[in-house]
Amino acid sequence: MNYQELDDRCKNLQIAEVGLELLGDSVKKRPISPDYLGLCPFHRETNPSFFLKAKWNRYVCFGCEKGGNPLSLPFDYFGDDDKAMTYLATKLKFDVGNKFSIAVLLNNLTFGEDIDRLFSFWWCGLEDFLRPECSILGANESSDLFRLMSQFALNNPEADNDIADDFLSAYLRGDLK
Repeated sequence: MNYQELDDRCKNLQIAEVGLELLGDSVKKRPISPDYLGLCPFHRETNPSFFLKAKWNRYVCFGCEKGGNPLSLPFDYFGDDDKAMTYLATKLKFDVGNKFSIAVLLNNLTFGEDIDRLFSFWWCGLEDFLRPECSILGANESSDLFRLMSQFALNNPEADNDIADDFLSAYLRGDLK
């Protein structure tokens, strides 16, 4: 697995591409603007308040105040972590069974985001990924773990799940903090 390519694909993913793919005709391009506007898919409304903001590479609803980046939109849109992960795995071409790939994705997902809001995403179908001992980790510790794993993967393209298990053990022992 080339983790650097996955990291680049995560960083280069555009909100308009993901938004249009998921929301289709419910959002329309605004005249003389790179942005899209539509009715929010997350609450009932009669006046459009949902934007795909190209300049910020973010989505935002000024009605319900939901917002995020291209990687968090599938989690909000599907409301089902497994579906969101499957969508992103297909879109970004990675194996959801590879622990370091998940770490690279989650490290990018949290960039510039509210860590507490995204904390639930980190546990999305990752019971096989994270060992039971990891359930004691809070949002900030989990963010630190995924950042460290992502950095390790980017520097060690041969890293596999066996190495990931050793990495998790070392982290939980406090050897990596």
